[in-house]
Amino acid sequence: DLAMMVNPDPYLEESDGQDIGIPEVGMVFNNHMEVNRFYRRYARRVGFGVSVRRSSFSQEGTCLYLELMCCKGGRPRYEPKFRKRASSTTNCPARIRVKLWGDKLLHVELANLDHNHPVSPAMARFLNSYKQLSGPAKRRLRMGGPGAMPVEEPSKMPVDKLGALEELLFGESKNHKFVERGRLKLQPGDSEALRLFFTRMQAKNANFFNVIDLDDEGCVRNVFWADAWSRAMYEYYNDAITLDTSYVVSKHDMPLVTFLGVNHHGQSVLLGCGLLSDETAETYTWLFKAWVACMSGNLPKAIITDQCRGIQSAVAEVVPGVRHRICLHQIMKKAADQLSGLSEYKAISKALQKAAYDSLTVDEFEGEWSTLITYNGLQGHDWLRSLYECRFSWVPIFLKDAFWAGMSATQRSETITPFFEGYVDLKTSLKQFLGKYVMILQSKYEKEAQADFETFHKQRPPVSKFYMEEQLSNVYTHNMFKKFQDEIEAIMYCHVSLMNGDGPISTFNVKECIFLEDGKRTMSKIFAVTYNTEEKDITCICGGFQFSGILCRHSLSVLKFQQLVDSAVLSDKYRLALRLVREVEKFLLNSNTHDDTQPRIKSRIPKVKPNTVTGQNLVNVVTDNGNGGPKGPEASASAQASQIQKGVAEKAVVPAGYIGVPANVQQFMGNQAAMRPSIVYMVPSGVDPQAFGNGVLMPVMYQQMFQIPQQPNGAAQDTLANGKRKRPRAQKPTETSHQSNGTSGPAAG
Repeated sequence: DLAMMVNPDPYLEESDGQDIGIPEVGMVFNNHMEVNRFYRRYARRVGFGVSVRRSSFSQEGTCLYLELMCCKGGRPRYEPKFRKRASSTTNCPARIRVKLWGDKLLHVELANLDHNHPVSPAMARFLNSYKQLSGPAKRRLRMGGPGAMPVEEPSKMPVDKLGALEELLFGESKNHKFVERGRLKLQPGDSEALRLFFTRMQAKNANFFNVIDLDDEGCVRNVFWADAWSRAMYEYYNDAITLDTSYVVSKHDMPLVTFLGVNHHGQSVLLGCGLLSDETAETYTWLFKAWVACMSGNLPKAIITDQCRGIQSAVAEVVPGVRHRICLHQIMKKAADQLSGLSEYKAISKALQKAAYDSLTVDEFEGEWSTLITYNGLQGHDWLRSLYECRFSWVPIFLKDAFWAGMSATQRSETITPFFEGYVDLKTSLKQFLGKYVMILQSKYEKEAQADFETFHKQRPPVSKFYMEEQLSNVYTHNMFKKFQDEIEAIMYCHVSLMNGDGPISTFNVKECIFLEDGKRTMSKIFAVTYNTEEKDITCICGGFQFSGILCRHSLSVLKFQQLVDSAVLSDKYRLALRLVREVEKFLLNSNTHDDTQPRIKSRIPKVKPNTVTGQNLVNVVTDNGNGGPKGPEASASAQASQIQKGVAEKAVVPAGYIGVPANVQQFMGNQAAMRPSIVYMVPSGVDPQAFGNGVLMPVMYQQMFQIPQQPNGAAQDTLANGKRKRPRAQKPTETSHQSNGTSGPAAG
């Protein structure tokens, strides 16, 4: 019975979706199966899942009590942040409760229909409650049933545009010249398969677009098509598109090219397909004209292609105003073929990647490129020379003036995956491809719908307390928000410094600690960030937002820093704390830190008899380490080391620029005497320590190896017969280190 409540019952699967009413108090059911069936049909029509909250059955199997609730009911589980599993529960109050009365019927005693989250009938099929529906039921739910997802169709093409598009597609090229062009290589059965494919697709949807390029003898040279879904998606995702010619370049049996976009989940979207006979400029010009005509003359803002002179000529002729970029990932793949014969190939490849990926300014790239060519004697290398001539189209530093929607690799680890990866290989024929074309697209659409469902029904846990993370959690989709959270977490590796403030415009340097490929070594890199407080505009030299649409960690670090400044810029304590942090940073980065650390660090608890050194008071205290100190042989060794080091600190001199805590620490610290002795304090020169008042001082933690223990004069104490040390009545136990064997041990700062 319980299994029947968890899994969909057969009656529910074949539901025709008719309105069965809503749950109401007073409704009566014969058994729990009827309750389950009724509530689940209602839930599917509304668009939410169902779970069993609690139930009770007699030994005979009679239902005594049953409560069904929305699948998002219950409180979310709080887990460690490193897991970062999305939570779907929102403590939704929607539920019904039935109870067995004396008439042996189940009566509805509670019916709450209100949800604290959106519901969507179109996404109900992804809920666990309905995943096992039969094929016909799923098709009704998806296409024709309640909550069906209508396939969006592109807007109608204006009549006045039709003539212009026909002229574009079938008119003569401006730079027309006779070129012997090839014919499309088709295998037996491909021609008939292509004809039947176009006929079926056109019959299913009148918005299916296809065009065939024929030579003078009526033989097929090129083919282009785009289905209704591709044309509809282009209206939303036309910021940047990619022409993928990898199957043509790698000489597959099927010369397939694809136009691709990227959706709001970061997934590739198919915007058209083509079959090409060759790679001439005339062929690519025809292809671009066909694609532009298919998309009703609406041009993209940017386009990414492979490095090919024919493509470059076609882009310049058909879409001259569109920002054109050559795919960096494809260039690096070609570099392996073009440079692999050189004796110093590995070093040259590494230098090429460094120039392309790591350069942040034009001068930096030019310097790296010059070193690459000169050092390796590559002045006469034709491919590298042609690569340099078109550097404005592939080097990232020259491409920050356009938005690329994350469609081209900008990091070494990024790769570009073809849309039909896993479905097309070197020997796949056109007939085989067209036979599974619809199935492939359906699989892709299901992945997008599943991502929509994840965004709609689940929420990723926060990784910080920043309000901007909470804001964008309601704006970004699930996949994109995860990328944003990765940038949020990387803030911890960034250090911000204000370099210049000119009115509303401020310039910052962000120093990032970057882990290298082995994951063990690190390097530091500085990124310049400009922030305009009036226009609320922030720009980073890395161009992360332009390339991916996600605000980079450097910009986020500046926003975090600016929030702190806005809240504390008028605070004297903030200025003092900032000055102290800078002093500590200089101190820690000083190469001579180990040699002169002792005179700079002052213990917080005073000795009984302070020593005076060079006009300043040094206070050294022997403190308890909290665990009774070392025992056995370790104690004797520690005692000897303490005696050897005695007197070294007595001759120490406090360097200029640092002020230690005054000798009268008890009076200065007030109520802070109970703080841990492992914390020491450091005050920058020129600052009155009394400015801290009785508030908490800023602690600076140092390793105890820098503190040299000392025994005060006359501090020798008697030892009791039982091995324990006697101490004066007024002296605090924290001022001496106790040994279980009666031997004096070193202080544990």
